[in-house]
Amino acid sequence: MKYIGIDGCKGGWFCVGFEDRNRATWRMERISQLTDISGYLRRAELVLIDIPIGLRSIDPLERRCDV
Repeated sequence: MKYIGIDGCKGGWFCVGFEDRNRATWRMERISQLTDISGYLRRAELVLIDIPIGLRSIDPLERRCDV
C-alpha cells in the first residue's frame, strides 16, 4: 500500500491502506501488533499513526494539535 493510516483499537491496531495507481485500491484489517505490517511499511510513501501526544491533565483549553 502506498498510504497507510493506523489507529489503536481494542485488541490491537486498525489499519487502512490506500493504493493510488490506475485504479484506487483500499485495504482494511485489524492486527494485534504493529510488527505484523512491517512489509507494508517498507513500501509505503506515507504512514500516519494516531497516537495522543501531550494529553492535558489540568488545563481546560484544547491542545493545539486537536484544534
